[in-house]
Amino acid sequence: MPLTALEITAYACLFWGISFFYTSYLKQHHTGVVIGSVLFLTGTIIFVFTRFEILNFGTVFIPSVLFVIGLSLLIANLLTKVNSVSVVFSILSLFAGTWLVISRGTATVELYLSSVYALAKSYWIVVLFLAGIIFLAARSFKKYNDGQN
Repeated sequence: MPLTALEITAYACLFWGISFFYTSYLKQHHTGVVIGSVLFLTGTIIFVFTRFEILNFGTVFIPSVLFVIGLSLLIANLLTKVNSVSVVFSILSLFAGTWLVISRGTATVELYLSSVYALAKSYWIVVLFLAGIIFLAARSFKKYNDGQN
């Protein structure tokens, strides 16, 4: 099965996002963590759009953008210095994305949970790989902080 340009873009965003996030996280650069998160989450969304047929793409695009912005800012604030304005904006952005999905969509909780289960079942190796990266990053960061004290 040949790769399309959109799939290559998704994989590139995933790779660049992880690498940019990791290096910025180690240096505690807030902006770099946000940009890395945005790149990674954008790659994830592009990957999902290339693998699955999304009906009414316009109803999903704006909530996806709001989720990416809100989650990226929230992650950056949890991992680096907290900026209260950024936290409020991220929570509002996540709330707005959730509200748009609920108000525009017809999905039920059962449908959502079955979709999450199907995705986890299909892509379990990716989940394990990301968990390993997060574990190694947290361990190396803890060692770095212990060495500083």
